Amino acid sequence: MDDRIYERARSGDKSAVNELFEAYADTAAKMAKQIAGARQDVEDIVQEALLRAFRSIGSFRWDSSFPTWLYRIIANVCCDFARKSAASECASLDAMHADDEGATGAPGASRAVASGAVAQPEEEAIRAEQREAIERAVAALPYLDRAVFVMREMGSLSYRDIADAMGCSIESVRSRLARARRQVRINIRVFLPGVVQS
Repeated sequence: MDDRIYERARSGDKSAVNELFEAYADTAAKMAKQIAGARQDVEDIVQEALLRAFRSIGSFRWDSSFPTWLYRIIANVCCDFARKSAASECASLDAMHADDEGATGAPGASRAVASGAVAQPEEEAIRAEQREAIERAVAALPYLDRAVFVMREMGSLSYRDIADAMGCSIESVRSRLARARRQVRINIRVFLPGVVQS
């Protein structure tokens, strides 16, 4: 993102603010859908998240990360909707011991599978099947684990950014992410029998 857009937005230029939202709208919508999971009201969640962010832009401190601020609003809206539907998974994050010390930052399996040119129709079909299995595996995660996983693997946010967005400690993020990655691998074996994973 061009720094000049941020400077214009910081000075109150509404067209620059609109450009920022347009630049992140697709990623924000995809992230909201991934976090929300298979909910019938997912479009309402996306709309509410973007609307809430737009209305709150005046309170944004421009020395902070705009994407992190936006993703935090998305996570909060998803949590609000989950609470309304009596989902108990939106309780505050528990302090947990980090068990994923080695996970330092390679973009995740979902992007790894989705990337690369496909030369043969058979390979394309296999990749499509793998993508579907990964999406189902992620959707099956508990809400908070899924939120952390999506922010890291899809949004490429740092541990600090995720912790700030979710209002928890970095240790909690590491623990949630480690658990989510393990569960995704298990889920993929269920949704894609015969897959070999390291």
